[in-house]
Amino acid sequence: MIYKKKWSKSLTEVAILTLYVTLINYLKSIQKRWDMANSVSSKFAMCKESMWHYAQNLCKGHKAADLLILMLDTWLSENLPVAFNEELVNEVASLLKGQSWVQSAEVMQATLDKNLIDLIRADDIATMLYWIKRPLEHGEFTTTRLIQTKVQECFVRVATATYINIKQCIVVAATAASNVNVNRSARGTSALVENLPKVDDDIMNCDEQGPHIFSSNKSLSVLNAVLDSLDLYQSAIKPNEMLSANIALSVLKTIRNESRGANYGVIPRCGQPCPMCGCPCTKGIDHVSSSENDEIPHDTYHQPSGLSGTFWSISNELVGKNCVQCTIDDDTIKLNDDKKFPYKEFNKAFPSWAVPTDQDRLPLREYIFAQYQDELADLYNKPKCPSIPHEYSHDIDDIARRIDRMLIKCNVY
Repeated sequence: MIYKKKWSKSLTEVAILTLYVTLINYLKSIQKRWDMANSVSSKFAMCKESMWHYAQNLCKGHKAADLLILMLDTWLSENLPVAFNEELVNEVASLLKGQSWVQSAEVMQATLDKNLIDLIRADDIATMLYWIKRPLEHGEFTTTRLIQTKVQECFVRVATATYINIKQCIVVAATAASNVNVNRSARGTSALVENLPKVDDDIMNCDEQGPHIFSSNKSLSVLNAVLDSLDLYQSAIKPNEMLSANIALSVLKTIRNESRGANYGVIPRCGQPCPMCGCPCTKGIDHVSSSENDEIPHDTYHQPSGLSGTFWSISNELVGKNCVQCTIDDDTIKLNDDKKFPYKEFNKAFPSWAVPTDQDRLPLREYIFAQYQDELADLYNKPKCPSIPHEYSHDIDDIARRIDRMLIKCNVY
């Protein structure tokens, strides 16, 4: 507290001013983000293209039912893909809430290791080591692939449901318009969308053309024309790799946003790498900043530290132990500023991390460290580990079978 520090008056004033300026700038940034999405100018900017099409159609002499059809066609072309994407993102995010790889650290670790095994079997060792060196990127890549699988499963079903729902709305709107004697266009469009251009009595009024223009058995039919437009734009919505990847990223963002501050439901893994061994944190996302009085430090299953390039300060050789074993053996951490901490004070060397105690080992990571010493030495430009623990002599086929059994049991694949 400032008053307990007995600072000089001038220093206190500087501190208060700094706090004031920081708060003001933070509030301004919040206001700016809100304005970008909700201000009148932003709303106009979002409608700019629609208003431009509307003005062009007026200048070309379109009016009454003809103009109404054109405007509804424009509305469908602009909004059908957006509506489908939003519906698909929400559907997939909802389905993923109960997935074991979202909620279980052990299953998520297995999915990461499954990807590494696939790369080893494809003899793509460079990519395998690339992902080990970049655990955050690897986690996002693997998660996005899992989401893409679910996107592809849901794509056709959601596209069909969206099409049917909009078609029903169009039919209902046409029926409502045909059952009134005045303001038919206004009645019809209000059933579809609230932000279409305001229906002008002299420009888009269809009253003189009679209620039959909203039926399906006339040559000039608003209903038929709009349904034809719906079919046309619906046919353009097809599964493709680029669209699936973009939707997968949107789903991942949605899952993460929903998890913030939640005590149940969707809680993806944190993924922050251990500062010594590089293994990703297995706690729920945002667990460190969830509450001032209930902070949970980062923790993980630890892998051989040399996989992330950690080396002994005297010999420069890659470290073969994991962080838990280093803690048991009372080894020392040497930071870049030459400060030293015993591993038993891991949380002092790295305040946001727990002291390594989890005894669960990662057989695949041990296997990789033992089998690819030459590649690791080249990658980090360090001497190889001279004494590989005999416990690292695993059978990769046995590891793969255990991982596959877990993932199949948990319906991941």
